[in-house]
Amino acid sequence: MLTSRNQNSHKQLPPCRHRTPLGLLLATAGLLLGANGLTHAQSALPRMTIDQMQYTGAFRLPSGTFGSSSANYSYGAIGYNPTRKSLYVAGNEQEGAIAEFAVPEIVNSTRLADLKTSGTPLQAFTNVTKKASIDAGQGIRISGIFYSGGRLLVNVYRFYDLGPFLTKQALILSNATDIKGSTTRGYISTAGDSSAAGWVSPIPTALQSMLGGTHMCGFTSSTARALVYNSSEGPAAYSFNPVAAMASDASSMPTNALMRFTPDQGLVTRDELYNNNLTNKLWTFISEGSFGMVMPGTRTYMVLGGSGGHESGVAYGDPPYGGYKGYYAKDQKDNYPYYWLFDINDFDKVRKGQMKPSDIRPYAVGKFNVPFATGTWSPVSGGSYDESTGTLYLSVYRADSQSGGNPPVIVTYKVGSSQPSQPRPMPPVNTSAQ
Repeated sequence: MLTSRNQNSHKQLPPCRHRTPLGLLLATAGLLLGANGLTHAQSALPRMTIDQMQYTGAFRLPSGTFGSSSANYSYGAIGYNPTRKSLYVAGNEQEGAIAEFAVPEIVNSTRLADLKTSGTPLQAFTNVTKKASIDAGQGIRISGIFYSGGRLLVNVYRFYDLGPFLTKQALILSNATDIKGSTTRGYISTAGDSSAAGWVSPIPTALQSMLGGTHMCGFTSSTARALVYNSSEGPAAYSFNPVAAMASDASSMPTNALMRFTPDQGLVTRDELYNNNLTNKLWTFISEGSFGMVMPGTRTYMVLGGSGGHESGVAYGDPPYGGYKGYYAKDQKDNYPYYWLFDINDFDKVRKGQMKPSDIRPYAVGKFNVPFATGTWSPVSGGSYDESTGTLYLSVYRADSQSGGNPPVIVTYKVGSSQPSQPRPMPPVNTSAQ
């Protein structure tokens, strides 16, 4: 088996400085007593290190047009269907469409030419945003897809959402095997607004009571998504129960805010987003998280996405190496897939009122050496987890350069199956925002 180890980029962060007091540790009972009366035990599971992510193979998507869209310029929202062993894929990010592709043989190779390509989709691309019973206006794009019990939950955001902010962000399709003919409910609201309306991933059963839900969700702002100001300015984490909401007539989905960053309470300060002193390894104007998940067998919440400007700094304007006006890394090569690792025991403290959602800091960050990422902007742009096989599917943005278009490449990983290794010390980091 080929293993992606990411060892050269592992960064261990110093302990964070909490702005809110910790609760009383009841050592004899192994419990933390919170201000809101919650008294469940914290997790004794180990933290994960990024070298436990084991690459197991990949496959390609066809670049042709099927129905109302294609996989070209897809920003990578995906959702796995374990019954049909298929993947729902968002198409061109401006067209609001979803198709269903059968998962072909997964080939364990890092050569694009070796990979199998999924065939004609089981369902052609259909614009699901046009099926909504509520008009959300222009610029609606898909940020997450989740399958359960024959239904689809589709999360959306508004491109360049400067206000009035989008407050209803979720569509529910009643028949996932007939997207075109399915009845559609929504948009409905997700508590947390756009910072919650993105990826959806399962919480291991043993941790659901501690975290207050069956699944995690989140969404982050980024230059690529035109600074959605009501999303999180740093990795986000909410717990919720989407299956119950999908099966009901509810007009909203309650969530528990476990981690969220605002412009006034960011992961770093506004000035540090430019990284002018080149010490900020946490988050820049270029950073985005595209998928988050509590890793099985660990107490780690991992967020994957992309970042840049950590080595050269960030500027605003027309990039000298081409592209649209906006924030850019001063060195074109200073863009890469990125990871952030968090301890869910901190989420437990948030639920108990001992920390605020903006107090959380990652214990490790760094470049994520995913196969097929290009040398420019090619982040992990979506993900979905198959609980039955322990397979994590990730989409790598515009990674298929040999297809005649630029669809994502779908890579697979096994997670939580190896013993944690000792993390390597990280160089000093500017943590003044903490």
